[in-house]
Amino acid sequence: MFIQTSLKAIAPDEWFTVGCPKKNTQFNEDKWNGLPVISPTIPHDFTYISEYEDSQKAAAIFGRLYGPRARQYFLERQQSHFTWRLKIEVSRVKK
Repeated sequence: MFIQTSLKAIAPDEWFTVGCPKKNTQFNEDKWNGLPVISPTIPHDFTYISEYEDSQKAAAIFGRLYGPRARQYFLERQQSHFTWRLKIEVSRVKK
């Protein structure tokens, strides 16, 4: 059984729009984390929602990944979802 949580209960509406963030950015640098790259480096921001059947399952999974404090967090709040705001940065490695 999959329970769908209202997106508004999780994060602001703008996080779920296709254009979020609203402007495209690029970085024109020669290195990324010390690795030589060919400019530009293009970041892609997005929101990912992990949703589970109930708080027990969410607590079991996050407890196993992040430890007992994470498990307790989900159990105390009876929370069955978790929202991640992620960024992928795309560039080519200089050879």
